[in-house]
This record gives sequence, structure tokens and C-alpha cells, in this order.
Amino acid sequence: MKKFRPTPRNRQAKDQTGGNNQYLGAAHLSVWLWSYFEQTAKQQLAQLTGIEIGAQMGETTQLLANTGIFDKLHVIEPFKGKAYQDWTWEEIQQEWQLNTRHHQDQIQLHLKHQFEMPNEFPDQTVDFCYIANLHSYEATKKALRLWLPKVRPGGIIAGHHTASIQRDSERAVQIWIGQPDQLFQDGSWAKAIQ
Repeated sequence: MKKFRPTPRNRQAKDQTGGNNQYLGAAHLSVWLWSYFEQTAKQQLAQLTGIEIGAQMGETTQLLANTGIFDKLHVIEPFKGKAYQDWTWEEIQQEWQLNTRHHQDQIQLHLKHQFEMPNEFPDQTVDFCYIANLHSYEATKKALRLWLPKVRPGGIIAGHHTASIQRDSERAVQIWIGQPDQLFQDGSWAKAIQ
């Protein structure tokens, strides 16, 4: 396993300034979350529970874990299905393990599809839920219907959609949860639940 291997995704995600939009957007989301929960959390910051759905290589997982706000970060990623570009699922899982290696005490990996997991989490018990790579209006609607009830009042539901399907996903987000409270440069969004 290589110690550093820039992903094709990172090379393609650069904006006109040369910055990596995907990584910088996820970093901005992580800082925004820390600030939000610092101001609003009724419990200690390091005692929050989060869920990340669709972690792939673990870049966002690493950033979320680095905030220090989560006692437990559940990651739902089956590492199967349509692989990312020219990567095999074995390579993707190795990259995920490399990127998350310092946070194994915080992260609990669930090797299942997101639609198999909602019943594992009682309603209103999660402080943060991030649904990555929402691929269509219907998939976004289904994910929001399943995962929104899991987020406690005062928690955050967030997501990410790729540019090619952004309009359909944005429409589903608008219909099901309303205007997001925060938008990020990588296509991520976040909404506080009242």
C-alpha cells in the first residue's frame, strides 16, 4: 500500500485557483460543524454521534473524525457496487483504511448498503448524518425519508451530490427539508433540524 497516492478524483476536482474543491469543501463542512456544535450542543462536544453514508476512500471520514466532536462516527460503506473510476473496491478500501487509521477508536464501519441500516439506529439519537453521493431525485428522497428521523432536534443532516446530478438532488433536498442552512464549495449542504 502506498503512503500517498493522489486520487483521480482529487486531481479532477481542482478549481480555477488550483485548489481541490472536494477536499476544501469537506474541510469547510468539518469546521462549520465544529463551530455549530460548539455553540449549540447540550452535551460535551466529544460525546456526539455521527453517521457518514458513502465514505468511499475516507477523506471526509478523516476530516469529520479530526474535529474531535464525535465519540462515535458510524460509517456505512459496503465497498461494493459500481467502483470509482479506475479504482477497484479493494484499492478503495485500502485507501479508506489508510485515511482513517488514526481514528479507529471513534469509527465504527458498517459493511452494508445505506438502505439496510436505518433500523439499526433509533429515531432522534444521531447528532449528525452525512449522506454522500446522492445520485437522483428518487435516491435523495428515499435517503432523506429514511435518515432524517434519526437526527435529533438540534442535530444536522447534510449531504453531497455530484455536479452531474446536482439539480435533481437539490430539488429533493428543497422539497424534503427546505433550504439548507449552509452550502459548501464541493456541493455539500447542511441543515439544522429543529
